Amino acid sequence: MALAGGGKMLTFAPSNQGKTNTEVIEKFLPVKFEIEAQQRGCHFISVKSR
Repeated sequence: MALAGGGKMLTFAPSNQGKTNTEVIEKFLPVKFEIEAQQRGCHFISVKSR
């Protein structure tokens, strides 16, 4: 999703490693990740170009 410049997916709660990975990707690519909590422990993870 980051290389494509955008996207969104529904998943379970991201792990600490997943959160760290998004932070590292944001340092190298012109993208911004957002993680939004949803019902029943699900989360939307989206990435947008900056």
